[in-house]
Amino acid sequence: MMAKMQTLLGPGARFHPLHDRAPACRSHSWIDCRRPGCWDRATGYGIALGGFVGIDFNDPKVMKAHRGLLDQVQTTTVKTPRGLHLYLRGELEGGGFSLKDDRGRERFSIRTGPGSYLVGPGSRRTDGGTYRLVSGKCPPADSSDPEPRQLLLALHDYAGEHQPSHLTGGGVRVLQAGVRIDGLTSMALAMMRAGFGPGDGRAGPQGPQRQTLQAAADGGGVRVRHARPLRQGA
Repeated sequence: MMAKMQTLLGPGARFHPLHDRAPACRSHSWIDCRRPGCWDRATGYGIALGGFVGIDFNDPKVMKAHRGLLDQVQTTTVKTPRGLHLYLRGELEGGGFSLKDDRGRERFSIRTGPGSYLVGPGSRRTDGGTYRLVSGKCPPADSSDPEPRQLLLALHDYAGEHQPSHLTGGGVRVLQAGVRIDGLTSMALAMMRAGFGPGDGRAGPQGPQRQTLQAAADGGGVRVRHARPLRQGA
């Protein structure tokens, strides 16, 4: 199946051995690993997303909400134990993003860049779950084409509207890589809604103030030290 995916994705695609979805070989990360023994423990393989955008659906409700757009996107698609993987060509300038539920489980994610990967079709999990190519010979669509772009924008908006309340602090939009200022502005607004004025915690947020910022920062993928200048009026 790797050979088929290499044909679909092109010569730039890179694979790495996985053991139950985790890297089985820690050296030569995200290149074709040829060291002896690298593939001995492998139960599957990962496809590096350098030059690609991967959409990982894990929640049927998210897929149902975007069914109309999904049906319009003709691209390389893999059926996973929990949902679908879609492959698009290109990378997102602002990086990827994701949406988690109240328990921290990932509902969907947009992954891109050489440090990200998706489990390739033909892989198997130790619990018996499998990954199966369902799009035949369909190559990846370009992420800038109208239909994929519309799907990505819709998922972006959906993520912003459905963040768990305990992470948003009352309305913080999902924080993506590349848009940190917007995300921190939302965090600051959430602090204001929670009743913390500009004069609170001049030496840095403490106690419940810090906890609120920490929850928002953890949900957005940044650390409190990045949010602190906004809390101090900078």
